[in-house]
Amino acid sequence: MSLNLMDIVNMEVREAGDGAAAGEYIRPPSKRYTWAEVRQAVHDLRKELSSLSTMVPMAISFRKLSNGKTRIYFLKTPQNGWEITLLYTDLTLTNQPNSARLDWKPLIEPVALGVSSGKWSREEQLLWERQRVAAWGIASYELHAKTGRVLFPCASSLFVAEEGPNQSPPLVPRSLNTSGGAPLTPAMCPRTPALVAHAARGDIWLAGGGIRRPTRLTYACRGHEPDRLADDPRQAGVPCYVTQEEFSRYTGFWWQPKSDDDVYRIVYEEVDESDVKVFSFPSSQTSSGEVEEFSIRSIRLLTISILQGIRQLRMHMLAARGFNVVAVDSRGSKHRGRAWEAAIKGKMGQVELDDQVEVLQWLAKETGCIDMERVAIHGWSYGGYLSLLGLATRPNIFKVCVAGAPVTSWRLYDTAYTERYMGLPATAPHAYTRASVLAHTPFFPDQEGRLLIIHGLADENVHFCHTAALLSELVRLGKPHRVQVYPGERHSLRAMHAAKHYEATLLHFLHENL
Repeated sequence: MSLNLMDIVNMEVREAGDGAAAGEYIRPPSKRYTWAEVRQAVHDLRKELSSLSTMVPMAISFRKLSNGKTRIYFLKTPQNGWEITLLYTDLTLTNQPNSARLDWKPLIEPVALGVSSGKWSREEQLLWERQRVAAWGIASYELHAKTGRVLFPCASSLFVAEEGPNQSPPLVPRSLNTSGGAPLTPAMCPRTPALVAHAARGDIWLAGGGIRRPTRLTYACRGHEPDRLADDPRQAGVPCYVTQEEFSRYTGFWWQPKSDDDVYRIVYEEVDESDVKVFSFPSSQTSSGEVEEFSIRSIRLLTISILQGIRQLRMHMLAARGFNVVAVDSRGSKHRGRAWEAAIKGKMGQVELDDQVEVLQWLAKETGCIDMERVAIHGWSYGGYLSLLGLATRPNIFKVCVAGAPVTSWRLYDTAYTERYMGLPATAPHAYTRASVLAHTPFFPDQEGRLLIIHGLADENVHFCHTAALLSELVRLGKPHRVQVYPGERHSLRAMHAAKHYEATLLHFLHENL
């Protein structure tokens, strides 16, 4: 059964009625800030706190040097800069404790790249969106430990750098002759690091290693314009969207690590985005002759022979303006074991909010520095979803909600993520309705200045239809709200002017209403 947007809205609000939330409050007097004052504050705080978001090195690699020292390679944004670069430091391993600060030095001569933040291709920007890379520059690199050769993509080009007899860092990289498209996820051959494979324009290409011109290894893509998916639905060497977004795998090909012969081999993934066929089979759940429909998409493994610190920056920004900032890893969050994450199975939006409120009340009691009459809840994506539910279901706890790119109905979100926790909509319809923001829309407060929704119009992860469905219900029920839309922005606000405007909007809304 196929459902359109209005079918889902009607389904999920049917059980809720048209009630209104309780919880009247009297706004205490507070200092008013003009929009110009808030914008200037954002500008000044970004300048002061820019280094805090990138203090921790990323993508760390180690290499033993011939002089006995160990060289550490890593990515980092320089202080007062926004473009990620490749740095290194050398150290001598000893048994004695040493508290001296390591001297971080640039491995690559920046001017040698000759690039600026406006030259990145659409393919690179989409990959960074999936990887949640928030800054420009060198987003990834590969180190060949034996030779010290470094490979990295940057600004739609592919660069290599290595130390020679008469050259030491900072190194001047040279550009490889590639296929003309943006080189994605390049990888050196383990046996012959001069050979480099990369994905570009829907296929896998080989460059370097004495090859005069790039060699095309696969012929999955016919070469039509990328927007004409119906005419050219296949691509090789790049995982599908769901694999990148929900399972954090961005590479679609792999060199054979070892071999006993002289043949170089690559295993790669080929994705076919053609319209899928629908197959009907007798249902195993009933004996009434009903059928179940299955859509089967082709993903093949074949062989051929031959990278977040913006969130922390914004928390520091709020703290610098006098707000107490509390971030809670509630049940359901990652990196605490399967049992901890599985606590939300079949009940998204319930146990997480219970944990948020419990920690908030405990902190208020123990520290005495939290005014429980003036608490805002703010999040992005799943955090935006929880923020909306927080205001709708606990209006006496949360005075203000700022929800960014929020999921409002799990029937509208991709199944690879949702069904891991919620099961199939057909077998758990009530669980989907309970977890839906749309079903709770009648219980949003009737006071102005308590709800702000923010969304990028080009969001391909949490589609704008989530916000559109919620706005439709808020308008129908006469609920006050504010909306800030960013045309052209995706799930993350990548343009600097959009990010600054969002931060100013957030601060201004909190100052005005909290």
